[in-house]
Amino acid sequence: MNINEMLLLTINSKVTLSKSGGCVGSLWLIDFDNNTSFYIYCTWRIEHNNQVLATSNDDITPIIGRLTRSVKELEGNKLISFNINEQYDLILYFENNYIVKVFCDVSYSQTDNEGTYDTNWNFSIPNQDLVISINNYFEMKMGKYYS
Repeated sequence: MNINEMLLLTINSKVTLSKSGGCVGSLWLIDFDNNTSFYIYCTWRIEHNNQVLATSNDDITPIIGRLTRSVKELEGNKLISFNINEQYDLILYFENNYIVKVFCDVSYSQTDNEGTYDTNWNFSIPNQDLVISINNYFEMKMGKYYS
């Protein structure tokens, strides 16, 4: 199964949890009602009706911060399509004109210089014991979810 086939599993699935901010900073978890999820470590932006609601650089204050409030707006919306490019930048299109843009910018130079992250984003399918990770070398790695 390739990455597009895996991501297709989430089309028409509803977001049950969208959480970022507070002690996790701009790391973003998006859970779906079909038990799949994205975990985004890299730079991102959420848009609604052609306006930017928040970016990964916005206020992370728990509950009231711009970033924290904006990502919650995805909850209850279905994923309707996606685009992914050669460097694994990802655009997620949701119903009600919500768009999430994920920009893979965690590169090899960051971890070579003792940075903390080596992943841009993950997509998890626990029912299949599968997780894919887009790493800091802009490669897709497949692994087991439960180990």
